[in-house]
Amino acid sequence: MVSDTNVALIFESVRGTSETQGSARQLVYEQICRKILDAELAPGSVLPENTLAAVREALQRLQSEGLVQVIPQVGTFVAKFELSRIREALFMREAVECAALVNVPMPIAPAMAEELRLCVTKHSDAVE
Repeated sequence: MVSDTNVALIFESVRGTSETQGSARQLVYEQICRKILDAELAPGSVLPENTLAAVREALQRLQSEGLVQVIPQVGTFVAKFELSRIREALFMREAVECAALVNVPMPIAPAMAEELRLCVTKHSDAVE
C-alpha cells in the first residue's frame, strides 16, 4: 500500500511550477489516474486534499469517473471497484487485446515480454 507521504508527493509535484493552472490541473489528474489504474494506489488509500484548486478539480474529475470517493467531513479515498464494472472492463480489454495480437511482432522481444509480465504482476497484486 502507498503511504500518505508518497501520495502527498503527487500533489507537491505541481506546486511552484511555471505551468498554467489548466495544465497543472491536467498533470495532477493524470498522475492520480495513472497511479490508481497501475494499482500503485490501492482501493481505500487516503488521498490528502489541500487547497490547490488544481487538486480539488482533479479530484472532482476523478470522482465523476468513479475512481475516487469523496466523503464530506471525512476525506477523499480511492474508490472500491464494483465486481460488475471489473468484469465488464475485463471483457472489453480481452476483446481489444485479442484484436491487437495480429500487430505484435513475433518472436516477442524479451524487454516487451518482461514489461508485460510486470504489468500482470502489479494487477494481480492489486487484486489480492
